[in-house]
Amino acid sequence: MGEGGTGRGVKRGPLGVRKVIRSARATEKRLNELPQFVTEIDSQRVHFAHVRSADPGATALVLTHGFPSSFAEFEEVIALLPDFHLVVPSLSPPPPPPSFRVADRLDPDDPVDKLIRERMDAFTREDSDYPAIRNTRPQTIGYGLTDSPALQLAWIAEKFAEWTERPVDRERLLTTVALYGFTATAAHTLYDQAHSADWGAPPTVPQAFAVFGADETVRKLIAVPAGTRWTEFPHARHFPALEAPTDLAGDLRAFLSGRD
Repeated sequence: MGEGGTGRGVKRGPLGVRKVIRSARATEKRLNELPQFVTEIDSQRVHFAHVRSADPGATALVLTHGFPSSFAEFEEVIALLPDFHLVVPSLSPPPPPPSFRVADRLDPDDPVDKLIRERMDAFTREDSDYPAIRNTRPQTIGYGLTDSPALQLAWIAEKFAEWTERPVDRERLLTTVALYGFTATAAHTLYDQAHSADWGAPPTVPQAFAVFGADETVRKLIAVPAGTRWTEFPHARHFPALEAPTDLAGDLRAFLSGRD
């Protein structure tokens, strides 16, 4: 990662879009082995994979990815959960609106709060432009992402480099880039993230948190209802389905075991 953003090596390494095209056929063949469908929800066209368990009475589980990622992120997790009916939509949920000002709750004399403040300040200095352009001019950057394979590659590769701890297979990175590029959905995804705020009522069903790359700051930042399952993994980060699929699948199975 270059100091000013994505370095030239990111584009030269995979040879830009030519590398994407060469690997596209093999990837397409593999992904097409998953049963896939398109439906309409609230006037939105939604693509999803629906992988049924051999057990008709298996528990149904929805796996949703974040940004910048795609349903293909869950390929390995799908293989590890054959005892569940899996629905894997192509969508990117927007982040929930903050319910409180974090800074107002920090104690300057508390070591953990001090670390949180340092990270907030570092984000403001170095990374706040990324959500700012997504939240204020998503369609403008979206045109560039849709029109330029090089920009699409650089935009996504930068975040994979910054938001992962473990190596991610290059083909899987290029698969994500190709899916956004070939379907021309980058602008749509960014726009929906920037303009979505209604998350409905708080959930009333049992909840579980699996926190990857966890440290002492995480539990302080998340309001966890009593009785909630909480698991911390010191490794992996923003893409656990790619970085630690076995751990993610195992935690899902442990939580859902015995639940209908």
